Amino acid sequence: DAGWRGVPGAVYNRQALAAEFPDYLSSDSVSTASSAITEASRNVAQHGRVIPHIPPSGSVCFAPGAIFLKEFACLDRSERPQRFLMCMVSDEGMGIADPSQSLVPGVGSSWGENHNGLGYELGDSVMMLIRSREGKWLLFDGLHHAGEQITQSRTDQEAPRGVPPVAELALPIASSGCQKIFIFHHPKSDPESVFQTALELFEPFRR
Repeated sequence: DAGWRGVPGAVYNRQALAAEFPDYLSSDSVSTASSAITEASRNVAQHGRVIPHIPPSGSVCFAPGAIFLKEFACLDRSERPQRFLMCMVSDEGMGIADPSQSLVPGVGSSWGENHNGLGYELGDSVMMLIRSREGKWLLFDGLHHAGEQITQSRTDQEAPRGVPPVAELALPIASSGCQKIFIFHHPKSDPESVFQTALELFEPFRR
């Protein structure tokens, strides 16, 4: 499935997801969940596996992956009902070595790594968790990062600035590969309230 500039991406059943979660994933939904999930699924190919050489056109190596979705309803601090969708995109590849740097545009090759997909994924979600290659679960704030904050600033002597995580979480590590978890607010819910509620829920897991 060719995406931006024809970059190959993994194929998944969009229609089935949209039928089960139409408020977030239908074609007429204002939610940004669909674009983030598409980018994350594309990265199953781009970041999911070590490829010993750049493949020729039309030849792409995919790591097996899966998408898991579940909607939650809760009350915020003001006792108002809020809904949000939690999505995990998981694959069997090596995982992301440095999630903070992977959220910075302009790193990698023309076969996918330089299309700042992870930056778009972060900006499309209220919150994002990434399991690093070394096994750390890192929590990133997608709601309060303006586009200009997710930028690359470097000279010949400087490395690009990464996007700092909000926290490292002590979550289970029972599998290998790459796992990214997104939280998307329901179009009729308040994103700030969803963010604060989710942040409180994760508080007991902070390292």
